[in-house]
Amino acid sequence: QIRPSWFCLNKASAAVVSCIRSFSLQGHIETALSCHDTFAPLFSKRSDEFDFIRRYLDALQFSTFSMQLDRHLVMSVFSQFDSASPIDLIRHLIEIRPEILLLGCEFWRDENSAANAC
Repeated sequence: QIRPSWFCLNKASAAVVSCIRSFSLQGHIETALSCHDTFAPLFSKRSDEFDFIRRYLDALQFSTFSMQLDRHLVMSVFSQFDSASPIDLIRHLIEIRPEILLLGCEFWRDENSAANAC
């Protein structure tokens, strides 16, 4: 069992947060989620930061997999991690590419048709 006396909790949580951010920005979303789920309970004093990271990862996963957006577009928006909340990142994606609102339309993957419909 891990004992808090073995290490500085602030430095350890900062290292975990850095690792999770790194995984997510490299596109390893499932790994980042797994790390978050494993380590977040150990750092209850920094639960706000870990809650924010979880919302960020959920938004990133939604944008990449559910909305099926181009990975480069998503990563360019989500690289602004420190300056925006997760919902603001989703809103920014919609501002950049309003055609993403047409999720479910048969021409979803056809950029010209989706753009013309908007």
